Amino acid sequence: YTTGLRYASAECHDYNQELALTQSSIWNATTNGADNSDSSMEIGASGYLGIGTIACGIGALLFYALFFFFSTGSSWLLFLVLFQGSISVGFAIASLSFHSWYWSSIEKHQGTASLLGEDRSYTFYTLISYGVSKFCWYPRFIPQLSSFQNIGVPGYDDLRCENWANLNAQINIDGTDYTLLACTGEAASNQVANISSVATSACHKCQLAMLDAEGLASVAIVLTAPVVAFTIALVLGDAICPSACYGERAHKFLTYSSIAAICASIIFYLSALATVADQCDELNSELKTTTADLWSLATNGDDSEGAEMGLGPSAISAILALLFGTLALLTFMYFACCTDVAQSYRVEDLNPPSVANDKKK
Repeated sequence: YTTGLRYASAECHDYNQELALTQSSIWNATTNGADNSDSSMEIGASGYLGIGTIACGIGALLFYALFFFFSTGSSWLLFLVLFQGSISVGFAIASLSFHSWYWSSIEKHQGTASLLGEDRSYTFYTLISYGVSKFCWYPRFIPQLSSFQNIGVPGYDDLRCENWANLNAQINIDGTDYTLLACTGEAASNQVANISSVATSACHKCQLAMLDAEGLASVAIVLTAPVVAFTIALVLGDAICPSACYGERAHKFLTYSSIAAICASIIFYLSALATVADQCDELNSELKTTTADLWSLATNGDDSEGAEMGLGPSAISAILALLFGTLALLTFMYFACCTDVAQSYRVEDLNPPSVANDKKK
């Protein structure tokens, strides 16, 4: 259901834009040029109903899982570990999949600039975002002030993205391409217009940090595989299949090996976050300076506020992955340290000591 909604959103995006432009032309002709605003197409009632259906389905799954957790004795803790770990891995994969580790969010630039003695109104939106594999930016083109048209709010499909390896991000302003970010050399057009160029060293540092972070995060995700296998083995031996009984040593080996794997995964993921935060700070600062010059050029000096790069959705997903991973670790430690193995549903415990003593009597 989620895939269907995402597919509909992607396929209808261009149609919505064309419809908005057509409406703008109609309003312009109807009002003799007084109104050329467009009517942006937004999610309607059916779309929200679809989102609500997904939310209700997830809620039902959670309630059913909780019921199952609490109906299986002490082993509900193991199910809780699997649940928390699955959420953690999901957030971790999302942080690597989307190109928004750092972003400027959608910034609106609106005002009135003086051009040849006349006041010209302008409105445009910008977005800069990058992740472990790609650098993305919007818009690719900013029209001339003399014939300015609103280029609209960017959607995910509007972003221009390039790999770090061959990155050459450019923005066309008034018919001339200016370099936003390139990891090799400097653009001559930037030098002529006196626009600051991001230093190659800053770009390379962040690029290498992103590659290192991708590797460290991938190792962290791979380390969750033995945790899942050992936890399922414990569940089979303790609750679901009592005939698959393990000795106490095997039980402890599976438990503490899983705890060690979770600790290692968290350490690798923390290292990935620390690497990016340390090596990309310079790039974020220089991007602000470069974008300030570009926006100033596009608005004839009226808007000179650069892009503020901050944590994006991918970084938030990474933090949530750490949070749920830590919760899974604490839950597993509670299971290992504060629950009695002899009280689980294992074969040798089917006759409690009190029953055995009664039989002897």
